[in-house]
Amino acid sequence: MAVAACGVLAASTEHVIPRYEKLRTADVRVAVLVPTVVPADGKIYAEGTPDSSGGYEVDLGTRPDCTGGACSAGYITGAPTSSHVAPTGYHPVKLTDGGVGYYINHGCGANCEGSFELLFFRANAKYSIFLNGGPLDQALRIESGLKKLGSH
Repeated sequence: MAVAACGVLAASTEHVIPRYEKLRTADVRVAVLVPTVVPADGKIYAEGTPDSSGGYEVDLGTRPDCTGGACSAGYITGAPTSSHVAPTGYHPVKLTDGGVGYYINHGCGANCEGSFELLFFRANAKYSIFLNGGPLDQALRIESGLKKLGSH
């Protein structure tokens, strides 16, 4: 399923090019989970940056230094939390490890196929996978391929 306008996700899986230098030296207070698989037509650049909450974001783009727009496939976030309650409107889904996640279609407007989010909790952290135009099965493929930064 190719996506026009808002995103770049498609049915095939290609190379993830990691760019996590900023995360390796940052004061991030949650386990940093990074993608090993992103369904896309071509290479995906995964650029990690810390945020002020002690969390992080990994932007997924089809070009290096993508800052959104047509080159963005979405992003992954991790943030400290003490609450493991999904926001109103999210639907429970079974994750690949047997755990429970929460999924919502945020919509996108007239020129794209939608913006989707898969939310899940681990220990003291809340993780989200946001995809421009990707359905639940693509979000679950990314979730199943997440690995802790620094592990092999």
